[in-house]
Amino acid sequence: MVKKFRHERGLTQHQAADALHMDRSTYAYYELVRTRMNIDLLIGLARLYQVKLGELFGESACRPRRPRRHCNRFFLIDQR
Repeated sequence: MVKKFRHERGLTQHQAADALHMDRSTYAYYELVRTRMNIDLLIGLARLYQVKLGELFGESACRPRRPRRHCNRFFLIDQR
């Protein structure tokens, strides 16, 4: 998914690596999922590519939301 977002933004691996303050070869390993990413890197990637964290893992940006449920003192109320 990371490679897809990079291509959509028209960036090279070198440009993306520079934006994330890392070496291009390190970025390439992350892009190929050959090494685990820490949360700081994931946040940086999401900011760079302007996507939500879940989208980096293939979650759809247009996922329908579940109806909200409100709770009063005695009853759980579905708002549908």
